Amino acid sequence: MYCQDSELALTLDDVEDYVQRAQGKLSRIIARNLPLFFRGGWRSLSEVLPQLDRQQQWEVTEAVGWLRTARSLLLSVRQELGKGSPPEPQCDDFCGRLVRLELRVDRISRWLLCEEKR
Repeated sequence: MYCQDSELALTLDDVEDYVQRAQGKLSRIIARNLPLFFRGGWRSLSEVLPQLDRQQQWEVTEAVGWLRTARSLLLSVRQELGKGSPPEPQCDDFCGRLVRLELRVDRISRWLLCEEKR
Protein backbone atom coordinates (compact mmCIF):
# COMPACT_ATOMS: atom_id res chain seq x y z
CA MET A 1 0.00 0.00 0.00
CA TYR A 2 2.79 2.49 0.84
CA CYS A 3 5.47 1.16 -1.47
CA GLN A 4 7.73 3.23 -3.71
CA ASP A 5 5.11 4.19 -6.29
CA SER A 6 2.51 5.46 -3.81
CA GLU A 7 1.56 9.08 -3.21
CA LEU A 8 3.05 8.94 0.29
CA ALA A 9 6.36 7.63 -1.03
CA LEU A 10 6.44 10.50 -3.51
CA THR A 11 5.80 12.89 -0.61
CA LEU A 12 8.83 11.42 1.18
CA ASP A 13 10.84 12.09 -1.99
CA ASP A 14 9.79 15.74 -1.69
CA VAL A 15 10.73 15.80 2.00
CA GLU A 16 14.15 14.38 1.23
CA ASP A 17 14.67 17.01 -1.45
CA TYR A 18 13.75 19.87 0.93
CA VAL A 19 16.00 18.51 3.69
CA GLN A 20 18.96 18.05 1.34
CA ARG A 21 18.55 21.59 0.01
CA ALA A 22 18.33 23.08 3.50
CA GLN A 23 21.25 21.10 4.86
CA GLY A 24 23.40 21.89 1.83
CA LYS A 25 22.64 25.59 1.97
CA LEU A 26 23.35 25.83 5.72
CA SER A 27 26.57 23.84 5.32
CA ARG A 28 27.79 26.14 2.54
CA ILE A 29 27.01 29.24 4.60
CA ILE A 30 28.91 27.88 7.59
CA ALA A 31 31.85 26.81 5.42
CA ARG A 32 32.06 30.22 3.71
CA ASN A 33 32.01 31.98 7.08
CA LEU A 34 34.11 29.72 9.30
CA PRO A 35 36.22 32.61 10.64
CA LEU A 36 33.04 34.33 11.87
CA PHE A 37 31.79 31.15 13.53
CA PHE A 38 35.11 30.42 15.26
CA ARG A 39 36.01 33.94 16.39
CA GLY A 40 36.76 33.54 20.11
CA GLY A 41 35.34 30.01 20.18
CA TRP A 42 32.27 28.64 18.47
CA ARG A 43 29.61 31.31 17.89
CA SER A 44 26.00 30.48 17.20
CA LEU A 45 24.17 31.13 13.96
CA SER A 46 22.09 33.82 15.65
CA GLU A 47 25.30 35.62 16.68
CA VAL A 48 26.79 35.42 13.20
CA LEU A 49 23.61 36.06 11.20
CA PRO A 50 23.71 39.88 11.50
CA GLN A 51 27.28 39.83 10.17
CA LEU A 52 26.36 37.89 7.03
CA ASP A 53 25.53 39.77 3.87
CA ARG A 54 21.88 40.15 2.87
CA GLN A 55 22.10 37.31 0.34
CA GLN A 56 23.36 34.86 2.96
CA GLN A 57 20.76 36.03 5.48
CA TRP A 58 18.11 35.34 2.84
CA GLU A 59 19.61 31.89 2.21
CA VAL A 60 19.36 31.04 5.93
CA THR A 61 15.71 32.14 5.91
CA GLU A 62 15.12 30.04 2.80
CA ALA A 63 16.71 26.97 4.42
CA VAL A 64 14.56 27.40 7.53
CA GLY A 65 11.50 27.61 5.28
CA TRP A 66 12.46 24.36 3.55
CA LEU A 67 12.81 22.65 6.92
CA ARG A 68 9.39 23.88 7.98
CA THR A 69 7.91 22.57 4.73
CA ALA A 70 9.62 19.22 5.25
CA ARG A 71 8.27 18.98 8.81
CA SER A 72 4.76 19.82 7.60
CA LEU A 73 4.92 17.16 4.87
CA LEU A 74 6.16 14.58 7.38
CA LEU A 75 3.26 15.41 9.65
CA SER A 76 0.80 14.95 6.78
CA VAL A 77 2.33 11.54 5.98
CA ARG A 78 2.00 10.50 9.64
CA GLN A 79 -1.61 11.65 9.70
CA GLU A 80 -2.37 9.75 6.50
CA LEU A 81 -0.78 6.61 7.93
CA GLY A 82 -2.99 6.98 11.00
CA LYS A 83 -6.13 6.91 8.84
CA GLY A 84 -5.53 3.58 7.14
CA SER A 85 -4.18 0.16 7.73
CA PRO A 86 -0.48 -0.28 8.51
CA PRO A 87 1.97 -0.63 5.63
CA GLU A 88 2.31 -3.99 3.98
CA PRO A 89 5.24 -6.12 5.23
CA GLN A 90 7.15 -5.78 1.95
CA CYS A 91 7.11 -2.00 2.46
CA ASP A 92 9.15 -1.95 5.69
CA ASP A 93 11.63 0.29 3.92
CA PHE A 94 8.95 2.98 3.70
CA CYS A 95 8.54 3.16 7.49
CA GLY A 96 12.30 3.12 8.01
CA ARG A 97 12.72 5.92 5.50
CA LEU A 98 9.98 7.95 7.20
CA VAL A 99 11.63 7.61 10.61
CA ARG A 100 15.09 8.45 9.21
CA LEU A 101 13.74 11.61 7.59
CA GLU A 102 11.90 12.62 10.76
CA LEU A 103 15.09 12.20 12.79
CA ARG A 104 17.14 14.15 10.26
CA VAL A 105 14.69 17.07 10.27
CA ASP A 106 14.56 16.98 14.08
CA ARG A 107 18.37 17.06 14.41
CA ILE A 108 18.77 20.01 12.03
CA SER A 109 15.83 21.87 13.60
CA ARG A 110 17.13 21.26 17.11
CA TRP A 111 20.53 22.57 16.08
CA LEU A 112 18.95 25.71 14.64
CA LEU A 113 16.74 26.16 17.70
CA CYS A 114 19.67 25.70 20.09
CA GLU A 115 21.65 28.14 18.04
CA GLU A 116 18.84 30.68 18.29
CA LYS A 117 18.48 30.27 22.09
CA ARG A 118 22.11 31.12 22.89
